[in-house]
Formats: sequence, C-alpha cells, structure tokens
Amino acid sequence: MLFADKIIDIINVLENDGVILLPTDTIWSVACSLKSEFGLRKIQSIINIDESPAICVSSIEDLKKYAPFLHPRVETLLCYYKRPITILEQNFRNVPDFVLKNTRNSTLGIRVCDDEFIATILSLLGHPMLLYKAHFKQESAPKAWIEVHDTFKQNADYICKHRMYENGLEDGVQAGYDHEGMLLFDEDSMVYGS
Repeated sequence: MLFADKIIDIINVLENDGVILLPTDTIWSVACSLKSEFGLRKIQSIINIDESPAICVSSIEDLKKYAPFLHPRVETLLCYYKRPITILEQNFRNVPDFVLKNTRNSTLGIRVCDDEFIATILSLLGHPMLLYKAHFKQESAPKAWIEVHDTFKQNADYICKHRMYENGLEDGVQAGYDHEGMLLFDEDSMVYGS
C-alpha cells in the first residue's frame, strides 16, 4: 500500500530515540519506541503528563506478549467489536521498567491498532510504540490535524502526513476490570446503538 509518508524515515526516527506526531485510529498522538527512555523523556518535556501512556501493538498475538493475563472475552471483543478499544491493564510483561514507573495507578492502556499505516510502522519497527494524547490537560484530545496544538508540531522529530486532512477520527472505547476481575466498558466513550 502507498502512504503519504516514507515509512523508513519514521522507523529511523523511532529507532534513534525520536518522537513522532501521528493520527491513531481515534486521536492525534505523540509516540516513541517502547524501548526508548530518551523518547519518553522528550515527550514528557513537551507536556506535563498526568496520564498513563498507551502501548500500541499491531496484532492480538503482540498484545498477548505484553499483557498475558487478559480477560477471556478480550480477544473475542477485539475481533468483533467495530470501534477501537483500549484495554486498561495492570499485569504486563516485556514492558521496560522506565515505562512502568511512568504510569498512573500502575495502569497502562494497550491498543491493537486497526490502521494499516500504523500496523506497517509497528511491523517494521519490530516492537510496540508508546503513545500519549497530543493535548494539554485543559484541552480535549485532537481528532483532526487542525486541533493539534503548535507545541506538538514544533517539538516532534517527524510529523506524519497520513490522514492529516481528515476532519475527525473515530471515537474509541476503554475497557478495564472491576475489583472482581469482570470486564467493564467506559460508558462515557460508548455510543449506544451504533
């Protein structure tokens, strides 16, 4: 598939501790390699982060490498649910300590990205990316390029052109666990009947 970006340029930035600005399937995000502590520090220097990052993987098989104790219904949910889902998880493996130290309540989001552009980046990179919403605390998360604050544009080592001119991205859903281990949805992000 042809993309507006040279994927090799993105991979070079990520492999060299850089930060990219890209649209996920739900919002514009700043991202670095999961293995890059320097990349994480650079993202933190752009914004005062008070939320946990999300780990972006390209497949359910990759999801299982990083979150091995998923609720049994998660795989079915990911296969059949039509909207993007971020699973809030507390039991991880293969996640660097410097990432785990930067979580709120020991929770990370993990997302199997359905976007072919991002899946290509992840496949060539060979491991997940770490994502943060490209917004400041008082702002809503940007669903369109025009909503991304100039600070993110000026501090990214690479800005992805992919989907740059789309008016808005899709709403996502968060799923997590209650105190008994039951799977729950974030009802605020759900649209019933869709």
